[in-house]
Amino acid sequence: MTKQSEVSRELLAEALLLLMKKKEYTGITVKEIAEKAGVSRLTFYRNFDSREDILRWHIAQGFQQYLNTVDRSAETGLKAVISLCFTFWGERSEEIRLFLRQDLAYLLQQPFDSCMRTLMARLGILQEIPPMQRQFIIGGMFADMIEWISAEYPVTPENAAEEILCMFSEDFLQGKI
Repeated sequence: MTKQSEVSRELLAEALLLLMKKKEYTGITVKEIAEKAGVSRLTFYRNFDSREDILRWHIAQGFQQYLNTVDRSAETGLKAVISLCFTFWGERSEEIRLFLRQDLAYLLQQPFDSCMRTLMARLGILQEIPPMQRQFIIGGMFADMIEWISAEYPVTPENAAEEILCMFSEDFLQGKI
């Protein structure tokens, strides 16, 4: 991908997010997005097939930033990863709330699941427990993150991680159950 293409994608994503603050997602046209971004419709279609493609690309960029943040972190335990997840996405809460208001949370679920599975595999976290239990934890983390952002941070990211982890015994978390 060329530098210009990357810039165009960023402009289009920013334009769509700005339009979503003022208008229903379903009513936003490709023409409006291109105009707001200052690019042609041809540029839009060179980079994306639809509005949803813009959002999926933008979300993927965010998850890549999250993975990079975790990779740079000195803490790699499950509590630290959960806490960092809440911290990272809390800093992007305005955007997450925008997705929620527009009924687009479904666009976040799959990349969140995929990102957390990748991260846990990279760090060797929860690899000893059965896949369904691991997925239950990941799904619960997603639901908790959405609720935490919707409620505007009733607890700190560290306390959120502690509350989640207190549900599980050490034997469970170490794959001994």
